[in-house]
This record gives sequence, structure tokens and C-alpha cells, in this order.
Amino acid sequence: MGKETLVESEQQHGFDTRIVRYEEIHKVTGKEYKALVKAIDPQPGEAILEGCAGYADVSQHIIEATEDFDEKPEIYILDESPVQIARARKELGTLPDDHVLIGDVRETGLPGNKFDKTIIKMGVHELPQREQSKVFAEMNRVLKPGGRFIIWELSLDQDTQKVFQDVIRKKDELAGFDLLVANRYFQRHDELEKLFEEAGFEDVKDEHHIRYVFNPKGRIDELVSKERLQMKSEKGDLSSEDEEALHRLGQQRVDALIKYIRERAAALPEEVRQKIEYKDLGNDIEMTFDKIIMSGRKQ
Repeated sequence: MGKETLVESEQQHGFDTRIVRYEEIHKVTGKEYKALVKAIDPQPGEAILEGCAGYADVSQHIIEATEDFDEKPEIYILDESPVQIARARKELGTLPDDHVLIGDVRETGLPGNKFDKTIIKMGVHELPQREQSKVFAEMNRVLKPGGRFIIWELSLDQDTQKVFQDVIRKKDELAGFDLLVANRYFQRHDELEKLFEEAGFEDVKDEHHIRYVFNPKGRIDELVSKERLQMKSEKGDLSSEDEEALHRLGQQRVDALIKYIRERAAALPEEVRQKIEYKDLGNDIEMTFDKIIMSGRKQ
């Protein structure tokens, strides 16, 4: 599949139809956002790029953290999905038009040596493994010498990677996100380190560790996001009957995902079940995985 086809398909089948509040489904806390802003360490007048920005929740927290600065950081946001960029414009409402960009983090089209900081939160894994190195190379290119690239990503290992990847692929399959099923790759921690280093970054380090609890019931809205968007495009405002129908469909898919995870977990070695803190709650399941905030510095 060529790059143009990949990008177009991801927009059409992925984040143009995946309309959810990601901080809610990922259970992101204020403490974790504070840790991210601390790792970014925004300074007065810095040029900062948020790639794979979605509705720009990271930029919103940077703006809030620097509201008392006499000279504010100059923030740019970039995302390949026009739908997500429209959400960002509505939510931020403060950035100049030429700072809100539709584009690809693998090839931004932005000048080299422009930014002091670049940030991608939970975005690199949206691409196939073979494409991820291009993101790190491009972030290095657009950074000023000494500038820093900060990511927030999954931090898996040999035991947990396949478990997580299989579960998320099943979730995306049930939700109808076909291209995400085919293309996303969730990295191990050692693979993230290698991506930084091969792109030429120095001082690569873990800034903050996060334990993330995945549960199917927490994804019920995401599992019907595509249908909700389609219904809204056809009807406008949804009736209570429409909402009830969506909830029933979401619950059916939650139940199917629980069944899949339960069967998958039964075949796991006990040490892996303990590592992911597997809990069968009857009407839901919990599994815990690692995430990481990491950074690297351009030479």
C-alpha cells in the first residue's frame, strides 16, 4: 500500500470516524497531564509543535500551564484528520489559522530547525511499524539543534505486546475500524528507545511511567462511534430511541470483546496474567499495561 493510499484510508476509516474523548477512554488523570507538561517544560517564546494532535488536548494543557507567562509559547498543532482538526479549532479557539495544520507527521512540509519542542501523545502506534521511524526522523528534522522530542506511548515488553495488540485489534474489528486493524503497531519499550536513537536523538530517557487499566465497558462509546457519526450525518440530532439502539449495539460489542479476552486469557501463562493484573469481573474485565512519557534531544 502506497503512502497516499495509507494516509487517505486512515483519515476515512480511522480518526474521521473515531469521535471520542481519548482522555476519558484512556483514563488520563490530571496528575499525568502535569507530568507531561513537566517533561515538555514549556518556556516563554518557545515554538512548540503537537503532532497527531487530534483535538489538541496537550496544547490545551500547555496553554493553561503558561497562561501567566508574559511571552507565551508559540504553539502549532498538526493532524492528518480534517475532522479532528475541526474539533481542535472549536476547543482551542486561540491559535492563528496558520498554526493549525492538516498534515502527516512523517512528512510535515514544515521548515527544518523550526521548533524548540515537538510532542506526540499516543500517535506513533497509529502507523504500521515500517512507517514509525519516519516520524522520529521528521521530528528530528524540524527541531532546532538542542530541541527535544517528547512522546507519550505504550511501553510494552515481549510478554504484554501481543496480548495488548490482539485485544485492541479485536476491539477495532468490532468497531469497524478496518484500517486500524491492519496498520497499527504497538511498540515495546526497547523499540521506542531504538527509534529515538536511530533518528539521531541523544539523552533518551524515561520521564514518567503510567499504569493504564484497559476494560471493555470503558470503550462502549468508541465501539459505536462510527455508527453514531453516520446517524448524525443522516438525522442531525439523535432521538432517545436512537441513543438506546446505539447503547444496545455497544453492549453487544462489549460482550463480544469480553468473550474474546476471556478466551484469550485462558491460554496465557499464569505469570503473564499476573503481570497484566488480569481480573475477570463477570460483566467486565480489567487488564493493566504500561505507558511511558519519553524524551530525546536533537544533537
